Amino acid sequence: ESIEANLKNSSENPDREISLLRSLVINLKAQNEILSASDCKKPNEIEQTEESVDEVDSPFLIPTTTFEKFIPITTIDNSKEGFNMLCIRPHPFFPDLVAIGGVNKCVVIYHATLKSGNQELGRIRFTAPVLSMDFSPFHRGGLLVAGLMDGSTQVMSMDAKGSEEFHGIGNEAIEKRLNTLPVDLSEGISLQSSDVIHLKHSFKDHAKYVVRCKFSQEGDYFATASHDKTVALYKINYSDFNQSFQFEKLTKLFLPEAVESVEFVGGAPSNEKRQLVIACREQCFLTYINLESENFENTHVSINENVWDKHVSFTIMHLEASPDKRYILAATDKARIIVYRVGKSSHIRTMVGHNSDAYFQPRATWTHDSKLIFTNSMGTPGLLAYCSASSRKLQWEGSHTGVIRDIFCHHKSRMLYTAAYDKTAKIFSYR
Repeated sequence: ESIEANLKNSSENPDREISLLRSLVINLKAQNEILSASDCKKPNEIEQTEESVDEVDSPFLIPTTTFEKFIPITTIDNSKEGFNMLCIRPHPFFPDLVAIGGVNKCVVIYHATLKSGNQELGRIRFTAPVLSMDFSPFHRGGLLVAGLMDGSTQVMSMDAKGSEEFHGIGNEAIEKRLNTLPVDLSEGISLQSSDVIHLKHSFKDHAKYVVRCKFSQEGDYFATASHDKTVALYKINYSDFNQSFQFEKLTKLFLPEAVESVEFVGGAPSNEKRQLVIACREQCFLTYINLESENFENTHVSINENVWDKHVSFTIMHLEASPDKRYILAATDKARIIVYRVGKSSHIRTMVGHNSDAYFQPRATWTHDSKLIFTNSMGTPGLLAYCSASSRKLQWEGSHTGVIRDIFCHHKSRMLYTAAYDKTAKIFSYR
């Protein structure tokens, strides 16, 4: 009212200006009512943000107090053959059975124990070095996929041919079936009198290195990532009638840059939608492929803390889902390990203290309870342990004499597997 009185005394057209002033006041009152209503929403009506506290579960809240040291169990030495080992994976049901791939173009199965030493059970020789491998976590008999430097993908099985009574190998089954293994390293597939491992199928769907192979948790899909900027997705069908596998390529995805890693998330035990996550070079986002949609719909989720930030400051070189499939561990080329909530860009935790660059192959893996994270480091022949909750370094293990190339943690036992450029693979326990 005071402003209206001043306008009547000083303005040339007071009626018009008073009308505009009243309209402005009405609009301001309306906006204030809207803001007040949003502030008074019930807790369950408030939209979840990137920083919602429900994204941080117990492994990231309570620091581990149980980790004391690495305990060496055994070493698999390949120095006689003179080839470096590039990838290592244990059998998902029998931790003493280990598959190793390397520069010698072979996938070799070892029985690694303290009692009997490290026995080679069988091998398959291919036409190019083996860069990556993964076991199906679902098939007890042992279904293994390997990615080669020539762009091919090889699917192998540890089932016994023609043996209806055989339900997987390990322990007593190994001793009963282990015979002398005449190995022919000249060409093709090795002679396998024990029939421990044999080739099931070969694919040639990539033009460059297959740098990552990954099975889904349910064992019904596997995906391969290549530097030819593509990802191939395959479906596995198992027939109980004739106990055989059928492999079908579902689709081939074309990405903007070289693909470094793929990972499956969702499904059991998270009960979230099943997705395939893809990490490419020179991209500021992760690509999520919805496996439950008919046309494999995709979405992009920023790898930067702020979703509006489009700057590419690092490349994710390795992805690994947490045991509950709700979080993703991302090892980058900038000496950082980042924990993401699936489908979110917020950095739940960030670990620093190791070394990496654009030419290194960083690896990071979870323990079975997600409380520890193990990683390798560029230029240093050792293994580093981080606490998931505090992000601090806990322990350094330096028994390798060469830089570690691959790491894997067995989620059904407290065992850790490493393959290094010193021509050895090592198995540790931790406590």
